Amino acid sequence: VRGMGFIIGIELLDEAKPIIARLLDAGLVVIPSGTHTLRLLPAYTTTASEIDEALSILRKVLARA
Repeated sequence: VRGMGFIIGIELLDEAKPIIARLLDAGLVVIPSGTHTLRLLPAYTTTASEIDEALSILRKVLARA
């Protein structure tokens, strides 16, 4: 995991594309940054509860990866 401000990159061992599709199906929009990195770029106005919800979705999807 790396980041600067609200821009966060999560490097994966597997390709990001299929995981991004599963995240989208679960309600979390992320974009790729290269072939093995997820890029999270939340809005500046993101609330703590929205971050908690996003992390919950991310944990569930990555646990199945």
